[in-house]
Amino acid sequence: MNRNLAVLSLFSALITFASTLFSTVFNIYLWDRGFSLLDIAVLSAVSTFMSLIFSRFFGVLADSVRRKPFIILQSVVMSLAYFGFYIALEMPNLSILSLELLYALLGFAGAIGTGAYLAAMTTSLSRINTGRATGIYLSFSMLGGALGSLLSGYIAEEINIYLDFIIAALAALMGGIIIYIWYYENGNGLAKTYKYLLKQALRQTMQRKLRGDRSLLAVFMTIVVVISIANSIYFLAFSIKLYVLLGSKTLFGIVNCLSNLVGIVFPYFIGILGDRIGKEKLLIIGISTRDILMLYLAFAWDSIAAVVFWVLPFWPLIYISLLSLTTEYSEIGAESELQAIRNVIASASSTVGYVIGGLIADSIDLNTNIYNIYAVLIVGVFFYFVASLLGIILLRRKNGSALILGHLPAEKIYYPTPPPKKQVQ
Repeated sequence: MNRNLAVLSLFSALITFASTLFSTVFNIYLWDRGFSLLDIAVLSAVSTFMSLIFSRFFGVLADSVRRKPFIILQSVVMSLAYFGFYIALEMPNLSILSLELLYALLGFAGAIGTGAYLAAMTTSLSRINTGRATGIYLSFSMLGGALGSLLSGYIAEEINIYLDFIIAALAALMGGIIIYIWYYENGNGLAKTYKYLLKQALRQTMQRKLRGDRSLLAVFMTIVVVISIANSIYFLAFSIKLYVLLGSKTLFGIVNCLSNLVGIVFPYFIGILGDRIGKEKLLIIGISTRDILMLYLAFAWDSIAAVVFWVLPFWPLIYISLLSLTTEYSEIGAESELQAIRNVIASASSTVGYVIGGLIADSIDLNTNIYNIYAVLIVGVFFYFVASLLGIILLRRKNGSALILGHLPAEKIYYPTPPPKKQVQ
């Protein structure tokens, strides 16, 4: 395995371990403390709002300078946020304002390094093998997620939920240390001052155009919007439903662990499959299959089916496709920026989805009648159906481009505009 990809994958395992220690039980902890689904949705929206503001700016900076410093800074800020949650929960009164500030810090951490990290990972092999690189990274990520999910619920119920935050903070910090010591990156050779680069990044951040194949990116980013709305509406509510079905934080953590264990093996093979058949086809398969099961579980109170759905690896089909296609559709040298833009769009759309789901939950008085949760879930199902139709449009547009230009190789690269000129000797 490529050395940098190995280091990034190990970093991924630690960061995902930290985030699942936090995320697996924190929403249901807030639910048990009397917070409504709308309260939880607003907190998530605060985090995504920070990504919306800062992600593209830091993505442009990472492409202009180097990606390594931004990945390290992300882990440090994330570690501070998790330690902040430990302090907040130790206080006599749990303030919603303190939680909002900490969620904002988590969102800011993601904005700093997500674009740089995903660009570094997807370009670590080649544009032909973006699927395989993403699959390897995701397998390591799932390994960290499996361990984090398994420990999270047990620690929260049997020891103390505060310990989850301390371990998460240390794991995130360790990820940054690993990148600092072992990740190698050449400078970009730009002899420009940081002042100039900051101005350039700000100016480019304000531009609306996307640096890549705009015809494909227009449909692709619309899919990102619809899927992000669908995920935030459906899976926040479904996680509460699954917790109610299982009746235990420990069991909930074990089920999440099983999901991540399954995800350790499958992403690598899914990534290879995507490189062979095309990520657009892989995306359509993932969305359509998942939507059918989501429709059934919107109404059924079937604990076995719910666990099977949670464990089966449908998510990697979609996630690997989205990450790989973002890099494939971007110009050379704009990968961090495009990954950051995709992350911004996903974050903003997730915020909309959280608010929609929370408002629906409040309108049906979900806290007093959990069986009304189908009203939230069916809306998420509808958005997934729309995403599957958009996936078909994306595939047809990609095939149409191939017919016009001749058969496009899988490694088609979108060069900056104007393309680099040959030097005259």
